[in-house]
Amino acid sequence: MKNKTLVILDLKKNYDLYEKDLTFISLNKGVINLDNCKQLFLKDFPQIKKEVHKKLISKLQKIIYENKNNDNSLIELEVNNLRNDRYDFIDRITNLVIIKKIILSSGFKKLKIISDNKNTLDIFDKLNIDIEKKDFSKKEKKLNFLKLKLLKFYLKSFFIVIFLKLRKKDIKKKNFEAYFSINPNKFQYYKKSLDKEFHFNFLLTDETHLNHNIFEIIQIIKNQKIKNVINIESLISIRYLVILILKTLFLKIEYNINNFKIDGLSFKKEMKFFFLISFLNRSKLNIYNDAISLFLRKFDIKIVHMYLFEYSFGFYLINKIKSFSKQIKIIGYQHGIFSENLMWFDVLKSIRNKKKYLPSKIISTNIYSARDYKNKLGNLPIEINKKNDFKKQLFVNEVRINNNSKNNIIFPGLHELDDLYFFFINTQKNNKKKFLFKLHPKSKFKFTNTKNVNKIKNHKIKDFSKIIISQTSSLIYDFLKMKKKFFVLDIDYKSDLLSREILKKIKLFNKKKPHDKKITFKI
Repeated sequence: MKNKTLVILDLKKNYDLYEKDLTFISLNKGVINLDNCKQLFLKDFPQIKKEVHKKLISKLQKIIYENKNNDNSLIELEVNNLRNDRYDFIDRITNLVIIKKIILSSGFKKLKIISDNKNTLDIFDKLNIDIEKKDFSKKEKKLNFLKLKLLKFYLKSFFIVIFLKLRKKDIKKKNFEAYFSINPNKFQYYKKSLDKEFHFNFLLTDETHLNHNIFEIIQIIKNQKIKNVINIESLISIRYLVILILKTLFLKIEYNINNFKIDGLSFKKEMKFFFLISFLNRSKLNIYNDAISLFLRKFDIKIVHMYLFEYSFGFYLINKIKSFSKQIKIIGYQHGIFSENLMWFDVLKSIRNKKKYLPSKIISTNIYSARDYKNKLGNLPIEINKKNDFKKQLFVNEVRINNNSKNNIIFPGLHELDDLYFFFINTQKNNKKKFLFKLHPKSKFKFTNTKNVNKIKNHKIKDFSKIIISQTSSLIYDFLKMKKKFFVLDIDYKSDLLSREILKKIKLFNKKKPHDKKITFKI
């Protein structure tokens, strides 16, 4: 190999640094100024990714069994939910293992790490290679800080509960069938009249789907237009909340995660932090323990329709419902994308008593996801919603394609927006065409317009030469259904989330061309 130095870039933002005549690997969205540098692509090593994922799943399963006597809700922790669409620790672990194998196999004599992540800076210290570091990392969050966030959450919950009790909204009618949704309109395509349906809603959840302040939550309550809706927070005991607040002051968190190593690299420090965050988020759900049981008993619920069943919050809620009564039927509705490459169920599916965390039946939005649910979850009944979603069809048809247009439109998912934004800012600044972002409705991303990268509110007023959709956006299914041509952005440091079947049907916007210079060697 001509160039003996390998540069690792792991930066959350851009830095005004200059490097030339190097081989580099990018682990994050931030860039520096590079001159005559060659890139090594992590996606050229798919087999290693599969191997690391298996080892990660095995490690987490072992932790669950080792700690089962201390906490029987470990599977409900976010870290065990393995949401590789949202959390970057899965890709980070995988990519760092790949880099280690590259270092040991390729003949590099020097390693240069430019990073704002302390764990990346230190992870290769025991390798027999000359290492130079440029450290842009900040101080790590301490446990006391995390405990303070939990205490803040309980205090916020205290005021919301009091506000709801003062409003004294009461529904006396028995309702045998109930719809759960943070956004009740989610179910408007399955029933004709929302007012005839009975909804139960969570205003606080675990703060992973909602992160509103007190005033925003109060406004949401005041604006609720659906008559038959119960906010579960209204059933929470004030006395119980006070007890939780007092317990938080003396909270101790201990998990035996041993020496969390994969292929000789230690991720103990990183994983310990994820476990702490996950435990604290799970602790927030304790406010609902008695309230959910009271709700089910008060309204004699026999059938529950719900989305978010795939996530850790869903695992918690399903477990609570089934613990109350095994006779209650739970119908789970697909939320967002789902494919064989998503790891949400990969820890859950091989543990004992997994049925207590899964719905009775799943309603999928499309045939691709239905197949993958079946492959992941075995005998669980899967149905496809065959009803036409006219609103989505209308939306797709409103996006007009014109090959001569100077505009491209990007539909980012909620969790990939910053990656997509930085990609177009960094790589397309000299492109004469414009890249227009239509943001997710829940996005709070601070978008800064540039010369050719802007955000738009209305997609109907322009024509577009290319439609680019995030891998985390469910719009992919709608555009496929309507047979409308689109592209998906290929980001090297992020895993492909779509199924192989879908990837064969679409084009990748950032796919390497056949003539691109490629560095090859055996690992």
